[in-house]
Amino acid sequence: MVYVSVRGRIWLQAEAMNMVESVGNYVKHRKVPVMVKEDGSYLTFFVPAISGESVAHAYQVMLAEEMIKAGQSVCPFCAKGIFLKSTNRDVYKEAMGEEPPRVQQEEAPGRGKGRKAASEAGEAREASGKAEKLIEAALKIEDTIIRKCAVEDVGGFLYAEEPNVKRTSCFSTGYMIPVREALRVTVVDPQLQSRYALGTKFMIAERREAPAAGQERREAAAGQMIYYVEVSSALFTFSFDIDTANIGRYTFVTSHYGR
Repeated sequence: MVYVSVRGRIWLQAEAMNMVESVGNYVKHRKVPVMVKEDGSYLTFFVPAISGESVAHAYQVMLAEEMIKAGQSVCPFCAKGIFLKSTNRDVYKEAMGEEPPRVQQEEAPGRGKGRKAASEAGEAREASGKAEKLIEAALKIEDTIIRKCAVEDVGGFLYAEEPNVKRTSCFSTGYMIPVREALRVTVVDPQLQSRYALGTKFMIAERREAPAAGQERREAAAGQMIYYVEVSSALFTFSFDIDTANIGRYTFVTSHYGR
């Protein structure tokens, strides 16, 4: 078993690594509030950030590439950087190449007039039998995914149909934010960008509807689009931890945990 914990800094110039929304032709960089204490008082800075989800996605893309190079099994979705993670029956079937196990529902005994309901012991046996089938199906699902996708083995998954099967990620990370001593000089600035197609056969002059009386007739030229993208320059800090103890092992069913 190896536990790896990494803390580091990375200096990024003019980056646009984590954009969150577009307002018209303006694309915003992710920002978060950071509070620090200076001279007995507290100050809040709104600074550029890169979410832990973005970092985790980038790590799993690299993980998939390295696993494929090493000859390990990676499902077709993760191999393309599409981390659906065996979410439901259809995704599981496509990714694993087989149908997930089904738990057959047993009909409850009839309760006709003058007939006694099933005994408590019988109901307990029925519940116990269903529980065993659920555990068996859950083990089969986790075993199949671990064997057939190294990315889901390390990065976890959630199969959201019956039986629900969850595998917690073996790695964890968090937001990348500017280091404290650089908070005052960190900057986010919008940069002018344009998509240009003028002078090509794809450029079309679009005529508007006939103008009202007294108004000038105008033409809107398609072929060029102006927009703004926020970029940031900062000294970011990051963290990354991975516990290899449960890679390739069962973790969902407690009776098989760690096997």
